[in-house]
Amino acid sequence: MKVLWVRLPGSARGLATFLLLLAIAGATALRIFPLLEPLVLARPSTCALKLLTGYPCLACRGTRAALALAHGAPGRAFFLNPLATLLIGTTLLAAAWAAVRGEIPTLRPIPRPWAILLWILGALTLLGNWAYVIAAGG
Repeated sequence: MKVLWVRLPGSARGLATFLLLLAIAGATALRIFPLLEPLVLARPSTCALKLLTGYPCLACRGTRAALALAHGAPGRAFFLNPLATLLIGTTLLAAAWAAVRGEIPTLRPIPRPWAILLWILGALTLLGNWAYVIAAGG
């Protein structure tokens, strides 16, 4: 698989900078206003799958993981939902890269056997994360 770096136009670079600053402002607000955290953590689950079946969905505990990241506790965030933590961290790093360098990675098409393998690995990753969230008490 080859990665091609594409230069962003000025407007997209400005949007990436704005989104990065918005994420930083949100994390700062969570640090400054600790009153928001109990409101989020104390509310009952609104996950439709969990309400219907009793089992958590793939994204359950993701909000708590985001709060833990905002509080500077990546270990706790990873404990809550590993996949959500990795996705949030990767997204923030990509936004920072786009804002600073003005480039985004673009993947070139790959041969079909490799694409099938990546789809299988992605599905196994999702199922593994879901099993972890269920086992952890989702």
